[in-house]
Amino acid sequence: DCVFSDNRADDGGALLDEESVNMLIKGSTFEGNEAFGSSVYAWDTENVAICQSEFSGDSDPDLDGCVVYGGDGIQFTARDNTFTSESGRALYLFQYEGMDISDNEFSHLSPNDAEGGAMYLQAGSLSGSWGDNFVLLRNNIFENCDAGKSGGAIYLTKLNPGSENPGPVVSLIADNTFLNTVSGQGEGHALKTSAVFDSLVLRDNTFANDQEDVTSAYVFLDDNLMDDATYQNCGNSFVVGDDEIECTGIFKEYGEECIV
Repeated sequence: DCVFSDNRADDGGALLDEESVNMLIKGSTFEGNEAFGSSVYAWDTENVAICQSEFSGDSDPDLDGCVVYGGDGIQFTARDNTFTSESGRALYLFQYEGMDISDNEFSHLSPNDAEGGAMYLQAGSLSGSWGDNFVLLRNNIFENCDAGKSGGAIYLTKLNPGSENPGPVVSLIADNTFLNTVSGQGEGHALKTSAVFDSLVLRDNTFANDQEDVTSAYVFLDDNLMDDATYQNCGNSFVVGDDEIECTGIFKEYGEECIV
């Protein structure tokens, strides 16, 4: 039950942690902090868990940073938090080995000229070891997130995305709601993936935008990296304006193509 407000630093405006085993943040409030990782910066911390906390009004002087930065082999958990920042994404996770991001609200997030309006997730390690790498994104709300480039809410990639080495072993994206999330480049107004997966599951998500002139993909899967992956898609709803788009596969191009 801590409050961190109006702090300034180069990295980790409120909290900076390096080379620890565990970092737990619970029931805390972060407001008006400024840095890269404006509230939290964790490097080489084995396990990071953030729950029941509120992040608002944080900023990054470069305008393309993040509220929470985690890197170098972390296991990351975020549960039941709210994130709002007019000048940066909520999460930037680099070289993570696993994550569970569930029951959070992400709103009014807008990094400048960058990928991933709410979060940029890059799997893997410099050693090339993937371990039991996994991504679980469940029951989150993404609203009014705007990426200057691709992945209006989420950009999911890996180190050396053009290589044939696998990315996350399992990625489950389920029961999330995406409302008015926008990609400035039109590549994935909600989600863009640029990684090879053993398994990618999109299930029971709602993708909606009240702008009827949206004409590009909500979900953009990098064509060059799709051949060897197993994809499952079921129960997703795609809405533009007042119209629901019927789609039985992974939605790739609005009004044009579904991939089963």
